[in-house]
Amino acid sequence: MSTRAPEQPPSDPRTGPPQSPSLAISNQIVRLLSHYAGRGPTKARTTLASDAVMVVLHDALTRAEQTLVAVGHPESVRTIRRPLYDLMREDARIAVEEVLHRRVTAVLADIDPDANVAALVFTLAPQPDTDVPERSTSPKHFRMRRAGPGRPQGLRPTAP
Repeated sequence: MSTRAPEQPPSDPRTGPPQSPSLAISNQIVRLLSHYAGRGPTKARTTLASDAVMVVLHDALTRAEQTLVAVGHPESVRTIRRPLYDLMREDARIAVEEVLHRRVTAVLADIDPDANVAALVFTLAPQPDTDVPERSTSPKHFRMRRAGPGRPQGLRPTAP
């Protein structure tokens, strides 16, 4: 059973024109964190790509988490946040799907307590006829090169 925060439409007639998808997602994720953690981040930025959404949250720690970091226990914050992210994962997935009208295939979340930054990454299902790769990146188009003077070792693209 999900304990979802109240939904807000991407467009609110009281505040003006419709929000961009990035702003709507940022606002939804901040509301969810506020609902689940008792406090949301003070800054959120959402970046959209054709196959993923990344939400970066600054000033994301609660006062208790800030205290744990200050006394040298940042790993405790990660331990606390992991089940919190698990609880809100489904609500976050639904929020992104409702804004973008795309299916989310995975939700990844983590926090860096020392930097006071958290991130959520949502991978999106391909849209028919729109998510076509520009160029094949299959393994047959790469080959290993030996390291040598002026040549670092690694994969190098070759012409198909």
